[in-house]
Amino acid sequence: MPEPDSAIRRDIDGLRALAVLLVIAHHVAPAQLTGGFIGVDVFFVISGFLITRIIDSAMFAGTFDYVEFLWKRCRRILPSLLVVLVGTLLMGACVLTGPELVSLARHVVAGSLFSSNLLLWNEVGYFDTSALGKPLLHLWSLGIEEQFYLVWPVFLTLLPLNRRIRLLSVIALVALSLLISENLAYSDPSQGFYMLHSRAWELGVGGLIALAGPMVPATLALPVWMRAQLRSSLSAVGLTMILVAALHTDGASSWPGITALVPVVGTVLVIVAGPDALLNRTLLSIRPAEWVGQRSYALYLWHWPPIALMHILAAERNVPESTQVWIAAALMLPALALAHATLHHVERPVRQIAARVEERSRILVRHLLPFGVAIAILAMTAHTVMRSHGIPSRYGTAGDDALATLRAASADSITAYDRHATRCRLADKGNATWCWRIPGRGKGIAVFGDSHAEVVFAGLADLDAHRPLFLTGRKGCAPILQPDSIADRFGEICRRASQLAHAAVRSDSSISTVLLVSRGPAYITGAGFGVDTQRPVVPVAVRTSLTDTLALARAFDAGLEQSVQSFVDAGKRVILVVGVPEIGFLPEECLIGRPFGLRDVREPCAVSRAVVDHRNKEYRRLVGALAARIPQLEIFDAESIFCDGALCHARRGRQLLYQDGNHLTMLGSRLISARLRTVLGFAPPKAALAAATPVF
Repeated sequence: MPEPDSAIRRDIDGLRALAVLLVIAHHVAPAQLTGGFIGVDVFFVISGFLITRIIDSAMFAGTFDYVEFLWKRCRRILPSLLVVLVGTLLMGACVLTGPELVSLARHVVAGSLFSSNLLLWNEVGYFDTSALGKPLLHLWSLGIEEQFYLVWPVFLTLLPLNRRIRLLSVIALVALSLLISENLAYSDPSQGFYMLHSRAWELGVGGLIALAGPMVPATLALPVWMRAQLRSSLSAVGLTMILVAALHTDGASSWPGITALVPVVGTVLVIVAGPDALLNRTLLSIRPAEWVGQRSYALYLWHWPPIALMHILAAERNVPESTQVWIAAALMLPALALAHATLHHVERPVRQIAARVEERSRILVRHLLPFGVAIAILAMTAHTVMRSHGIPSRYGTAGDDALATLRAASADSITAYDRHATRCRLADKGNATWCWRIPGRGKGIAVFGDSHAEVVFAGLADLDAHRPLFLTGRKGCAPILQPDSIADRFGEICRRASQLAHAAVRSDSSISTVLLVSRGPAYITGAGFGVDTQRPVVPVAVRTSLTDTLALARAFDAGLEQSVQSFVDAGKRVILVVGVPEIGFLPEECLIGRPFGLRDVREPCAVSRAVVDHRNKEYRRLVGALAARIPQLEIFDAESIFCDGALCHARRGRQLLYQDGNHLTMLGSRLISARLRTVLGFAPPKAALAAATPVF
């Protein structure tokens, strides 16, 4: 994070060094330092403190100028950022496939406009790329800071020049943002994580320190030795709180709600302690800490892109996680070298040029024009990459053919059901991602489950069954009933969403049949498959470790039994869809390789039947036992549609059946839906019968 211009405090440079090293350690070895991401929260407090001190001092001196403020932020932040964006785009052109490069270019545009957090929030979903495969993922925090920098001076300008009123106003704003953050940590975690209104309190807390400083007596009415002891104690407690949060926080924590107060308050204590506190003076102010702190902004920018690109390549080659940790650690050496070069050859020269400009004249809006031109050039370049669909010329003529096939296999084709479906709401505003209805004649069909259910719903809607259809559930959530609350915030959201969906389906007399569709094997193992292995799976209610697969399987089995029984008791016909293979690789591998021979085209476009059977073995056993206990449960097995004796196929001719490692395309959905029509009692049209032929 960039440090606003201010009087230099070497201990704050050291605190920034600690924050960036925590973030890097978390990204290099997330399993070893689960809470290292709290370094970003430390950055937020520091930024809020420094920027508020600058603005407040200038306002009381009568010298604050908003345009000059923006100029200083731009000349401090943009040069290094633009260099990193260009460098990352060039690295991506050498490594990424067309669709991946298009995604990167989109994030380059967002990064240059300080809106990465908005794009990432908009992308959140089960069809979204894993976070490990987004080279500019880390720019979300920079987006929040720059958005804060735009609105914070305006807010402070509206307040009277009365320190008590200003302090109380900021306290009220911080309290409001914290309440919003705590609420969103459970009701909408992705919004709570990525959006300014739920993060503003962290920056605002830093602002409170700056505003309160002039109001606190320098002596505190304490003897000198006692003041020194108090400052040293505050610093020690603050650093301890930061380290404890880094060591004991994990992805299951509600963040950044009230739980985030631990590192935030810890950072406040370290800053308040001042540069003369014992640890601030002897630890945070030493030359190595100051050296890293001065390069922390550039280091933060450079550290993540190579790690993300490494994860993309490593996933395709099944590189062990332990090996990936060592590779990521080794990549930090060139990242540090790039950060050092950026400081000396970009940040400082631009700062010197800017100082000469400031000496010659007052800063006006026209002085911002060069920054706008630089952003526009980069954005247009990235837009060109997007319009070309990832520069297919890198692959020769094969690239154009592959792109047409990939566009037809995109996730957008699945959600096209919204053209003739009506959005509905469940009883609670809360937690179900979907509530869609398509009118028709006769008894209706409810499709209930996770994102795999959405795929089946889209296929049924596309084949125009003329029967009422209802989609409900939530992406990433198992369609099961769980009575016990779940400590994991995502798991608890899923539990509540499932209860709402069950109640809606049971009480709807127009629904006669319930299709339960989910990625069952993932919920009983707690992990994805193939390229999706590292993506976290929302847990079911277990009282032991989420890595205890036996406990997960038992909890899922109990929840699924309750789910099925509840629908049977309500007089519904229940059909459980199983057997859709997880292919475990990206379908684009069947069409294009990577530049410079980093990956060959996959042939055959399939996964071993034995591997698929092994993945599904325990889930099939569980389902079979459940069907024996509840005879009314019907099982629809889709495996024979995609698999022969040796392979499970991801392509039919030149058309892809999968859009990623486990979700079907519209064509794949039609294959399942055409078979389901007969089971559901539809009169299958000729087109549907033709579509139902196996893929091999």
